[in-house]
Amino acid sequence: MKKPIFYMLTASIILTSCQNRSNNTSVGNKTVINISTNAKFDDTLFVNSKVKIIPLETIEPSLIGDLYRILQCNNEYYILDGNHKDIKVFDNNGQYKRKLLKPGKGPGEYISITDFFVWQNKLYTTLHTGKIQVYSTETMEFIQSFPKPATMKYVHDIFVDQEYIYLNQEIADINEKLIHVFRVKNNELEEVNRFVDNTVNGKSSRGFYFAASPNEIRPKAGSNDVSFLYKHSFDNMLYEFRNGAIAKTYEADFGENNIHGRQIEPNNNPIPL
Repeated sequence: MKKPIFYMLTASIILTSCQNRSNNTSVGNKTVINISTNAKFDDTLFVNSKVKIIPLETIEPSLIGDLYRILQCNNEYYILDGNHKDIKVFDNNGQYKRKLLKPGKGPGEYISITDFFVWQNKLYTTLHTGKIQVYSTETMEFIQSFPKPATMKYVHDIFVDQEYIYLNQEIADINEKLIHVFRVKNNELEEVNRFVDNTVNGKSSRGFYFAASPNEIRPKAGSNDVSFLYKHSFDNMLYEFRNGAIAKTYEADFGENNIHGRQIEPNNNPIPL
């Protein structure tokens, strides 16, 4: 028996539908999306409505309790199950292939996974302790681990791009940087940059939004042409990262509907970051 799981590829967000609208403005490396002036406000303003339905095989090892994260890579779907604390892998037809399940406190084991990403043939995971652990995508065998970076209070989200590992802080003090960028050097994480100021004390944006092509979300992890979007919840900003740096920024202007604390000053030209 198969149970249908709805997999929605919606990652173009603002890039697909809004970037070419005439009421948007660009200054330098920043695009302001003037949402308040669009005649029709619907889901197509933010997302491409392409939907792909894949019936997942429902045998005992493949049952999903809480579908927390989906990633497509090398014609396979990786699903982080928050209830069972594992990462299950299915092929393009929904057939169950294998899973990462290593509960415990020993080398390569974990109590809980908060996020993951696939780059080439490696599965990168972040744990509730802030540790980063790496496994083989083919065998799910443990390869190496990195301790929580000393420069970060909390580690929640991860993205890997070429030689760069991006980590997002779950909670940060005001004016602290949320995105920390690392490279692996001598089997250790070496921090090379930090981006995006936290604007609210004790809170952050909790998440990356990944896009490598206009119509897909997190579609081609491990390819040589990957960028991702980072949403900052408290100032209407989206940041596009590539090759360890910010490639472009986007700002959503809701006009009179802007929420308090996010108000964009009227009649002011946007300032490139």
